[in-house]
Amino acid sequence: MINNSVVASNNLNTQLDSHQQRVETREAGNTGLLYTIGQIMAKARMTNRPIIIVEGTDDVPIYEKIVRISGKNIEVKAIENIYGYSEGCESVITCIQDAQGKFNESEENIKYLRGIIDRDVRPFRGEDLLNFKGLFILKYYSIESHFITVNHAEFLLRKILVSDNALNSDIVSYIMSDLEEVYQQLFLISLEALKVACDSNYHGVVSYGFSEGQVTREQSLRTIMSQIYLKKEFLESFSEELNLSQDDFRLIIKGKWLLEAFAISVFKKIQALSDHCRDRSLANLSQCQYCETGKLHLCHRKIQRHYNNYNIAPSLVKEYIDINEVSYITEELRSLA
Repeated sequence: MINNSVVASNNLNTQLDSHQQRVETREAGNTGLLYTIGQIMAKARMTNRPIIIVEGTDDVPIYEKIVRISGKNIEVKAIENIYGYSEGCESVITCIQDAQGKFNESEENIKYLRGIIDRDVRPFRGEDLLNFKGLFILKYYSIESHFITVNHAEFLLRKILVSDNALNSDIVSYIMSDLEEVYQQLFLISLEALKVACDSNYHGVVSYGFSEGQVTREQSLRTIMSQIYLKKEFLESFSEELNLSQDDFRLIIKGKWLLEAFAISVFKKIQALSDHCRDRSLANLSQCQYCETGKLHLCHRKIQRHYNNYNIAPSLVKEYIDINEVSYITEELRSLA
């Protein structure tokens, strides 16, 4: 019987034995203006400013906000802006792997560099990266999975309405009222995608390679769900095998799918508020002064004209960082020099 822990250990040792050769090859060929990983670490030590390496351009502004919350003086650098690496989580892993020698040279070096990657579905495929020093793995599928709280819903509500006067927690609950069904559907879809990711012989309806639009837009979602419901019993059995429940949805739903579905669902409920204001048809929503006087076209429960497109909702939601959601990340950042 194969001992998986021994195999994993041997693989890790083989990878570490070859990292120095890769680093030397990259640094010898650097003719551009990009810093090598060795120069990055030297710069961080010299300026006493740690560096965190993230997967790509979309992650940079998010982590810059999280850094500000942490109160630390830390530089955020996209992996593709380090010589020899391209965009993506695998490049971050390789970069941190290449830095192991530097970490072993001095215990101080570990305080100046972190590679941060999405969790993805690696644990379900038996991929263990915990032995790499300096690599920090998110606890949910991806960074986008951290943008679906009640505070994000309220932020979007107050951001896009003409006036946020007299809004209350009941209204926030209303705009989130469709999300349970949204998450149930995405959970089933993601179980299918997870089965595809874990079993190369399984031919599924959907995979994690699908875009947000392919999964969340109404027409494509209906098509997918008509096939997924035929597999519901099988997928629920698969979920039990993995000891997953609906409450674990943030572990397996692709973060970009989740954020898109959350933002669009909340946006559409906000969009309906002006009708409720006009008709007085929603409890705890008081009429605005314009609907009271019959000037319905000036209703203050409408969405502002320049926000009146649900496609911008996910980007708007990402403007807000919920401190509680990222507290474990800021804690890691505060452990740096």
